[in-house]
Amino acid sequence: MADIYFIGVEDGSTAYGQLAIPSKGFTTSAMSGPWGQGDTPAGDYRIVDDATTAKTSEEGMTFPGHRVARKFHLAAKGPDGQYHTTFKDAKGNTRSNILIHADGGKWVGTLGCIGIRGTPGSTGLPNSAADADVVTQAENDLNDLDMAGQRDVSVEYYKTPEEAAARMKELAFTDKDIDRRNFEPKKADPPPPKKPAKKGSGKPSKVRRGRKIVTGEASVLVGDTRLQMAYVDSVHEGGARIVQGSPSVFVGKKRRPAGRVDDPTSDGDLVATGEETVAVG
Repeated sequence: MADIYFIGVEDGSTAYGQLAIPSKGFTTSAMSGPWGQGDTPAGDYRIVDDATTAKTSEEGMTFPGHRVARKFHLAAKGPDGQYHTTFKDAKGNTRSNILIHADGGKWVGTLGCIGIRGTPGSTGLPNSAADADVVTQAENDLNDLDMAGQRDVSVEYYKTPEEAAARMKELAFTDKDIDRRNFEPKKADPPPPKKPAKKGSGKPSKVRRGRKIVTGEASVLVGDTRLQMAYVDSVHEGGARIVQGSPSVFVGKKRRPAGRVDDPTSDGDLVATGEETVAVG
């Protein structure tokens, strides 16, 4: 029997569900994906030893009332019975840096990690004070288990919310602990409408809100100023990352989707600046 469970229902590359800690009688809404290579693959995991002191103030993992968060690194159990922080998923994709952390903000989702959301059934945008309390409790309970050496995590997916709820009952949770809405797709705030480029200019639109990207692909330089090309996972000045890019243009050896002005970031903001002489996708 595992110490921690993520029980979910997959919807495309996203999984919606609950993070459950049976020994604590604790459960909270959670989700995984859709960014990066999708949700955390089903299977057995273990929190690695360095998770105890891993803290972050990254905007994508925090929200008002929850400014300093814990993140718990996971290693996947392989066919050899050993645990690996880098592994191949069922589609042959290389996966790494899988975490359990707070899903900060607006149901933006995660880059393949398990995101703790807060109060059962919560869809509040942004996260409420009650969410902050529940997420903090989840982090404290996970830290207690980690310190006690109870680090085994099971990720399980079911076809329907009813099947997922039945599994929660097998883990000794009752109807008051289970909200079937947790296993259903959530609606995030839609991004603001894009300002169209001038007709015939071929230039991306400008926006006043958003963040400047600070990391890019060193092997791809664009424009007269020779700027590095942004991509999905590029970090902006606030510490969050681009979570959606061009569906048809990829950069670098890892072939990551190219980032563009107006693309969303993991803290619910948008990319604000770009090379206006280059139009992508």
